[in-house]
Amino acid sequence: MLMRSSAFYVAALVFVLILPVSALAAPIIIYADRPPPATPMSVYDGDYLYLTAGPSSSYCCEAVSYSGLVYFTASTVSVYHADGSLTVAGVYRGIEPPALLQNRGRICFVTPVFDGVGAAVLSLTAGGAPLTDVLLHCRETTLYGGFNTSVTDFNFLELTNTQYAGQNIAGTVTAKNVVPTPNVTVIDHVGFSVSGDSRVDFDVHQRSGPGAFGPLRVAHDGAPGGLKAALTQYNVVTTTPFVFAPVAQEVLRTRTEIAGPTPQ
Repeated sequence: MLMRSSAFYVAALVFVLILPVSALAAPIIIYADRPPPATPMSVYDGDYLYLTAGPSSSYCCEAVSYSGLVYFTASTVSVYHADGSLTVAGVYRGIEPPALLQNRGRICFVTPVFDGVGAAVLSLTAGGAPLTDVLLHCRETTLYGGFNTSVTDFNFLELTNTQYAGQNIAGTVTAKNVVPTPNVTVIDHVGFSVSGDSRVDFDVHQRSGPGAFGPLRVAHDGAPGGLKAALTQYNVVTTTPFVFAPVAQEVLRTRTEIAGPTPQ
């Protein structure tokens, strides 16, 4: 869903965000994972995209025009929330699958830690403005799942970068105990970096201890589908030599994947 106005107020948030607007520039309000409108919209040079965003989450936004050049002006993203604002570094991902016309047409980023709901603001450049056939779309790419260390002594979060060599993906891992001690963050926004066509593992069991379970999520700056995350449990097969084998696995998914297809 897209909306355009010369000034805007968002009642759903616990604060009011007002940004300076030039004579032509205006905010384009968009919500993650809602399909782009069937009718393209007009974009002026200097317009900015406003995305409602959650804390410690990851998003990718795309801008496409077939009549001219439209792209995100800077690789930095301003994130506004109830207690202030922060600037985070985004990564241009337009040339990575699913590929767009040019690299700066897609930007992916991870929001910082804050309370409540925030807003990510991204500036747009439109060559030969106004462009009247622009499609804008944002997706949340945060991966969600859970962990349970009561079954085996070996629980690993396995993060695989499915992109080409040289296409690094970075992000954070967060896990909270529900049992035995509720609401204890056992993995507190721990950073990771995975090079293209490679994998890194987190020892969840060691961090949370035995007999624990709770939610697990991974925020990353990769393109949609660029990072695969799976929580795998292993059992020891033999001790001499030491051999262990997977006995269960949960693949982490985005909110959209968890929700399933929207009823028609």
